[in-house]
Amino acid sequence: MEQDFNPVGLIVTVTALSFLPLIAVTATSFLKISAVLLILRNAIGVQQVPSNLVLYGISMVLSMLVMGPVLTDAGKRFAPDGQFPQSGVQILEAIERSTPPFKKFMLQNTDAKYLQAFHGTAKKFQEKYEGPEVGVTDLFVVMPAFVASELADAFRMGVYLYLPFVVIDLVVSSALMALGMMMVSPMSLTIPIKVVLFVAVEGWSKVMTGLINSYLG
Repeated sequence: MEQDFNPVGLIVTVTALSFLPLIAVTATSFLKISAVLLILRNAIGVQQVPSNLVLYGISMVLSMLVMGPVLTDAGKRFAPDGQFPQSGVQILEAIERSTPPFKKFMLQNTDAKYLQAFHGTAKKFQEKYEGPEVGVTDLFVVMPAFVASELADAFRMGVYLYLPFVVIDLVVSSALMALGMMMVSPMSLTIPIKVVLFVAVEGWSKVMTGLINSYLG
């Protein structure tokens, strides 16, 4: 048993696993989905329902649906023979083999202007520090461009979700002022109205479906 123990492989494995949360947030659809759901909750006005844990769980489930083919392809590349790599070198090679599906997904969902902007920035650093040539599809160029694109899309969708609720806030506030009911908090009326309307139009289903379909366009 002592001969089978590989401390280097264990260290590399633990280090690789520690990067999984970072990859889940920055290289998948989790970033945009979770941001949109958090914005939606704030737009409705219910600060703790659903809780952050529930929203992150929903985001993870939807991300698994979106990323299913990517994860399957990456898993086959990571362990093509069905056996987990043992040594540190084998693990690093397996990680390198499993990267292309994620890179392809990020490139397909990255705005070209963000990609060019970060590529230009990377080239400036390369020239300043005399590093190796930087390609537009290098992972450290694609990832920040993907993150910027996802955040831009999330806030764009958040604006569309916010507008109807802002209109409700304005209408209720104007009605209370017109009736002289200054002492009544608008939130005591707007939140129930928002929740009822959102449930009536099956808002959760539409938002989730829209988020998933945004990766099909």
